[in-house]
Amino acid sequence: MKLTLRSLFLTVRRERMVFFLLVLCIASSAIVIHFAYGLYQNYHIILEEGESAAKELRVRIVKPENVTKKALHDCLVSVSDETNGDVIMYLAHPVIEPFQSKQTDWGTMTVRFTVVGAMIAPCEIYASNITQNGALFSGRYFDTQQEATGSRTALAGPVGHEDSCTEAITSRIENGVRYITVQGKEYEVIGTQKMYGCPVVPFMSLDDNTRFSGEILIGFRNVMKRSQYEELRDRLTEAFGEGVHVPELDIPETSERYLYRTILLICAAITLLAAANFSILYQYLLSQRKRQIAVFRICGCTRGKAVRMFYAECCLLMVPVYLLSVLLFAFGVCPQFSGLYPYMAGAFSLRIYLTIFLIYFVISTIVLMLLIRREIGGLHTVREGAAHD
Repeated sequence: MKLTLRSLFLTVRRERMVFFLLVLCIASSAIVIHFAYGLYQNYHIILEEGESAAKELRVRIVKPENVTKKALHDCLVSVSDETNGDVIMYLAHPVIEPFQSKQTDWGTMTVRFTVVGAMIAPCEIYASNITQNGALFSGRYFDTQQEATGSRTALAGPVGHEDSCTEAITSRIENGVRYITVQGKEYEVIGTQKMYGCPVVPFMSLDDNTRFSGEILIGFRNVMKRSQYEELRDRLTEAFGEGVHVPELDIPETSERYLYRTILLICAAITLLAAANFSILYQYLLSQRKRQIAVFRICGCTRGKAVRMFYAECCLLMVPVYLLSVLLFAFGVCPQFSGLYPYMAGAFSLRIYLTIFLIYFVISTIVLMLLIRREIGGLHTVREGAAHD
């Protein structure tokens, strides 16, 4: 061991540039191997989750008689909290007279809502939009309780506006408060909006047998994941059968192979290249030390001992540099890419680090042993020639 340490120390002193390149080769290889594995894991999880390029799903209603308010409510509240938590708007068009017959004059009647904790909740994005763009110029939007309980409150169009039906459906005005009639029920107007001619009412205030036509639009906060799409598709199909058509989306197919089946191939390929680079540099060092090797052989050092000594020298350099590089990757490189590759950090555990190290160590050992044995074997005649003389 002392001889090995001395040999390594002399290498550092005499071949500083080569030593620096060796350290750089080991460090960069370790970081690249872990980065490649983390990148693959990140990509694999994205494939498992599946992401489309869309933030909305438009479900066409084929048979309006199948899609009633009660059936739609029961279907959407059965969707998981995780999926509903990413839905910022459910939009649907109820078939209600006289609005349905006068769409050309008044526009289409629409309800918007979300689902929170299996309860119907206000569509905050719509409320924010009509408030910020000035479409809601008096009053307010429905609050959580009014939306959840189906309070008979409404947003109506301005009286006298060319496409507003408010005056036609007004039942009475009392103490400055306007009341309108929808489905034979009286609604209090709590706000005036100029975005639509038809009134806007809470989804839960509609009759249970209210039919819907056109489409159901589902808006997402982020791009839609495969799991979300499949859950909504299954729920809607189970509830309405052929009454709705859920379009196919361009979502990447998930990989059928389990991630750890590929770890050997990924790391082995990169490690083989890394070991080759390291070997080329170390071969240069050995070529510069032929005289030293010859002296060792003449002094009785067997080929096996010489191989083990130079291999130990490689290990003394390779293992500490590799471990320090892994620490640099874990605490320096990986956090810097967390924004681009959010699943990379979670790809690593102690077991994974050890597995990658063993792959690196075994492949490097095989390559180095072959190289060292070849270089030292080429000098076996030195000792034999000296002994003959």
